[in-house]
Amino acid sequence: MKPSIVKRKLAQGKPVLAGKVNFENPAIVEMMGMMGFDCVWVCNEHQYPDDARLDHLVCAARAAGMDFLLRRNMAGYQDVLHPLEMGVHGLMIPRVTDPAYLERVVRMVKFPPEGSRGLDGVNADADFGLLPLPEYLARSNRETFIVAQIEEPAALDRLDEIAAVEHVDVLLVGPGDLSLQLGKEVDLIVHGE
Repeated sequence: MKPSIVKRKLAQGKPVLAGKVNFENPAIVEMMGMMGFDCVWVCNEHQYPDDARLDHLVCAARAAGMDFLLRRNMAGYQDVLHPLEMGVHGLMIPRVTDPAYLERVVRMVKFPPEGSRGLDGVNADADFGLLPLPEYLARSNRETFIVAQIEEPAALDRLDEIAAVEHVDVLLVGPGDLSLQLGKEVDLIVHGE
């Protein structure tokens, strides 16, 4: 796993150039990297690429030297493990309202002692077994980032607790869902209008 551009820029207080892709075409992802994007964001909450197609998108980001951020609903441990082993640098967790839920996610994402992630060590994130094990474990824990998406009013009441969860790197407001949940009218720009 190469060092994360997103983690480095966040640590330096610099802006991160990330773009969302809704198309399952690896060429678009690779092109974004060639155009200078730091990170591509692919939604697996509303979009449905299966793991085989997702793997091609992650490979394209890796080839272009760009981080890959995956927004994914969390039904269980496999929803975290498979993308991480493909080489995903970041996971965006939608609809976070409870710090305890986020702490469970952190445990699934990080290797011991920070978490309880299981070890295989021969996938893309481990440079296919070429990284020495101690370096792989340390690099994975250091370079993987977690984005907690704030989209429900219940999260606003616990925002300080959510922000205090260790190893969560970004809080991202989902303005559309949060506005709808608060009963506010949402004006979306559609077709350039």
